[in-house]
Amino acid sequence: MALDIWACTKPLVSSLFKTEKIEPLDKAREILEFARVQTRTQAPNLQHPQVCIDAVEEGIVSGPDAGLSKEREEFQILIKSDTCKSLVDDFFARGSVRKVHLLFS
Repeated sequence: MALDIWACTKPLVSSLFKTEKIEPLDKAREILEFARVQTRTQAPNLQHPQVCIDAVEEGIVSGPDAGLSKEREEFQILIKSDTCKSLVDDFFARGSVRKVHLLFS
C-alpha cells in the first residue's frame, strides 16, 4: 500500500472522503457526546481524548479538511503539554524496564 501511495496510484488517505457509514448529524453528535461522557469518566485528567473527539466532530460537521486542520492545530498544542511529556517518559521507562527484565529472566 505504501508503494502505491508513493507511486500516486492510491490516495494518501483512501477513507477520508467516504461518508456512507457516518450517521446523520444529530445521531453522530449524540454518539460523540456519549464518547465524551465515557472519556471524562475513564480518563478525567487527560485532555487529548476529548481533543480527538472534537477533531472527529469537526470533520463530520465541516468536512474532512476542516477535521484534519483541527487535528493538526490541537496536536501542536498538546505536544507541548506536560501530560504529553510525562506520557512519552512513561513509554520509554516501560521499554527500559522490559529490557532489564529480559536480561534477568
